[in-house]
Amino acid sequence: MTENNKKRDVHPIAKRALEIAYTGINPIQFDDYAIEQLEDMLKEHFDKPDLLKAAVDLINLASILKAEGCNSTSRKLIIVASTATDALQEQKKKSSH
Repeated sequence: MTENNKKRDVHPIAKRALEIAYTGINPIQFDDYAIEQLEDMLKEHFDKPDLLKAAVDLINLASILKAEGCNSTSRKLIIVASTATDALQEQKKKSSH
């Protein structure tokens, strides 16, 4: 197996997103409570070094879901990932000092 074919580890928040998703009108959906859970889990990582990986993995998952026709679900994940923007900027400031 080549290096490119190896699976990389997915952040636990992205894994959890798949666990709490359900099948509805779209193949994969999240209810409001699930979105709140994901936002809370991401907020718990605001001061942790894996915050960027968590946000990127959520965005990657959103991209996959969009390709599968789950547009509203994809948008919800992008919104969740965007909540980390300020925390990521703060991390960048701290690391540059």
